Amino acid sequence: AMEEKKIMEKVLGPYKIILLGGISVGKTCLLNRYMKEFFADNQPATLTGTFESKQVWVPETGSHIKINVWDTFGEEKFRSYIKMYFKDVTAAILCFDLTSNDDFGKLPGWIDYIDECIDRSKIGVVLCGCKCDLEDDREVEYRKANKFAKENNMKYYETSAKENTGVSYMFEQICKEISLNPVAKNASAAKGQKLKAPEETEPEKRSIVKWMTGLC
Repeated sequence: AMEEKKIMEKVLGPYKIILLGGISVGKTCLLNRYMKEFFADNQPATLTGTFESKQVWVPETGSHIKINVWDTFGEEKFRSYIKMYFKDVTAAILCFDLTSNDDFGKLPGWIDYIDECIDRSKIGVVLCGCKCDLEDDREVEYRKANKFAKENNMKYYETSAKENTGVSYMFEQICKEISLNPVAKNASAAKGQKLKAPEETEPEKRSIVKWMTGLC
């Protein structure tokens, strides 16, 4: 009976989540692991924007939400095309390769680019360190990445698509906050509206932006 009730409940969304970051950092592998439950070595570079849909059960709110997760170009020459993917976005995951200090060094440029495309105060952005299974090759320490995330008002996660570590947890946390945040639901209903932080009239209502920036 409980399962039937879940099926009959309205599905909220869809909510758009975009994956950002340089080439070969692991965005496509992250998408494949969470959305399609597989991992492939030597994943070719993404040359076109693609997305996968998934319905996620959020036990904290007793509701289903639908998410569309978009993979974007990593090559710098395609950077200008990424701007179009910010339309109607609810959350963004900025990915980098934990085995590359060079890649980590490019993150400030990505932050600047995101700020050019959208007002970051109106969407949720998290930082994701990929390939945490390659501990011997790690060049970016957790503390360093977490400090950068905090300085730029982002929550930080480390993941391994290969070993399926931390991937579901990160997406589940994002989905939970989207579901808990009534403004996100309203934003998806009104086309073209960006996610706005709620008025502080109801203290128990948390904003996805505040959660992702670690402000609550």
